Amino acid sequence: LLSETLSANVPEIVPPMPVVGLCLQQMRHPLLVLAQHSVVPNDIFLTEPKRGLIISGPNAGGKTVALSSLGLCVLMAQAGLPIPALSNSQIPLFDGVGCVLKDKQDLGAGLSTFAGHLLAIKRLDEEVQGRALILIDELCAGTDPQEGAALGAAWVQAFLDRGCTVGVSTHLDGIKAL
Repeated sequence: LLSETLSANVPEIVPPMPVVGLCLQQMRHPLLVLAQHSVVPNDIFLTEPKRGLIISGPNAGGKTVALSSLGLCVLMAQAGLPIPALSNSQIPLFDGVGCVLKDKQDLGAGLSTFAGHLLAIKRLDEEVQGRALILIDELCAGTDPQEGAALGAAWVQAFLDRGCTVGVSTHLDGIKAL
């Protein structure tokens, strides 16, 4: 019933990257499809040596939707569920999926948006093992753009150096240049 409702297909599960890449064709956000919203499909292709996806654009929600769609489709496929994407999509087996997809501000703990964000990324860095999929929305926003870009680019590179596949959204030119 879920497969029918989502117009979902079973993707090919492929060996972990870097052997084969991630290929999601006409991917749609499963929760938006279930809520019967009009959904704009996205294609995401990541193949070695390109294991990083950096998304930028206006503040209209599309970047966050694309990142969360990617994460949900990977988790659904790894749980044996069909995904809202074309049947020729391919998803590698990841050792884990880690994400920072919302504002981590905590006034009670004395954390600004930026400090909460850094703490969440630090936890992610400590918890993620092996060839994981890492998703970070608005990487290092909420501080000086040059300093945030330098720090964000360092995080992305560190995750890539560890063999992770990374997807981030940003408005920071230093990260987009990476």
